[in-house]
Amino acid sequence: MKKNYYFMLPGLLLSLLLGSGQAVAGRLVVHDYFPGYWNNSSYVKRNNNCYNYATNRKTNNYAQPGWASGYRGFSLNRKTCAAVKMGAIKDRNIYEVRPGYNPDSSYNRSYRTLQALVIEPGRDYHWYRRDKNGRWSHKVGWSPATNRDNAGRIIVNPEIADRGGYRIFCGYFHSSSSAMRGGGRRSNGYQGGGHAMVSGTFKYGAQGGLKDFLNVTPEINDQKSTVTILAYSGRQNPTIALSELNNYTQLKLSDSASLLSSNLISPLTVEKDESFIASYLGYSGVLIEDHEGLYFDKGTRVLIKGGIVKILASPEGLKRPGIKMGVDAVNDLLPENTMVKTNMLDVSIEEDILTMARNSGHDL
Repeated sequence: MKKNYYFMLPGLLLSLLLGSGQAVAGRLVVHDYFPGYWNNSSYVKRNNNCYNYATNRKTNNYAQPGWASGYRGFSLNRKTCAAVKMGAIKDRNIYEVRPGYNPDSSYNRSYRTLQALVIEPGRDYHWYRRDKNGRWSHKVGWSPATNRDNAGRIIVNPEIADRGGYRIFCGYFHSSSSAMRGGGRRSNGYQGGGHAMVSGTFKYGAQGGLKDFLNVTPEINDQKSTVTILAYSGRQNPTIALSELNNYTQLKLSDSASLLSSNLISPLTVEKDESFIASYLGYSGVLIEDHEGLYFDKGTRVLIKGGIVKILASPEGLKRPGIKMGVDAVNDLLPENTMVKTNMLDVSIEEDILTMARNSGHDL
C-alpha cells in the first residue's frame, strides 16, 4: 500500500510519495473550475481527454489509464470498471476512495482532488473531477471542458448526472495537485499541476522505454487530410487518411464539398457559445480535417452528424506551420464565430464512413 508523507520546509511543502519514489515540491492545492486552460487551444483540446482533465495533468498525448506503467487497462477483452481502476492505480499517485463514499460529505481536504469513473459497457470509459467550488466538471474526448452534463445541467453529483450510455458508475478516486508543478498557478486556477503519472504512450519493458501506441502525431495531422470518428471520451478515436475512403464515398464527398462551397445552400443559425464539437457523452460525429485541401480550402475542418454539417474554415494568415509534439504555445486556435452550419445534402456519407470503421473492427 502506498502512503503519502508531507514535510514542512521553509516556504514550501515537500510531499514524498512513497511507492513512486517521487518528491514533489510546492503547496498542495485543489484546482478551480477554469476551462479556458483546456479550451483555448484546439491542439490542447484534441490531445487531452477526460483522464488528463480529471487528473489535472496535460500531457498532449491523450493519456490512457495504466499506459504510463505498462498496463493495458481498458483494452482488448478488459473493457470493465476493474480494468480502468487497475490501470489508474498503477499509474501512481491515484487512489481509490473507500466504498460507500458520499460525495456530499466533507471529504474535501485541502490537498485532495476527487475523481469519479463511469463506463459505457464494452465500449468506453469516462472520468469526472470535483473542483474547488465543490461541483464537478469533465472533458469529453476532443470537446471543450465543461461543468454541464448531457442535459445541460450543472453537475452537482456525477452519480445522478445525465451520462448518456455511460450508465455504469465505477466509484470515486483521489489524487493531488501542487501550485508549482506543470504550470499550476493561481492565475490559471492551478490547472496542470496534477501529481498523477499519466501518459498516452505505452511503457514497454523493465527499462521503462516509451513507444507510441495507437497515436496519430500532430506532425502527421498537419500534413495529411484525415477522417476521425468522434466516438469515445477516454479511448483514442479512430482516425484514417481521407485518401483511404473508398472511391464511391470520395466521389460523394467531392460533390457535397462543391455544393457546400457554393452560395446555393442556406446556413442554419449558430447558437450563442455553440462549440464546434459539442461536449456530449456519446457519438459526436465524423470529423474531416482537410489539411491538404483535397476537397475544401486547406486547413478546413468539417463535422458531420445526423444530416447537419459544421464548417470551420482556416483563413489564410491564421493557418500556422506544423508544430512539434509537446509544444504548448501554439497559435492554431480559430475563433469559432467563423463557424458555418448547414444541412448535409448527402446524409449517406456519414453512414458510409461509420460502416467502414465497423468493418475494420471498431465497436462504435
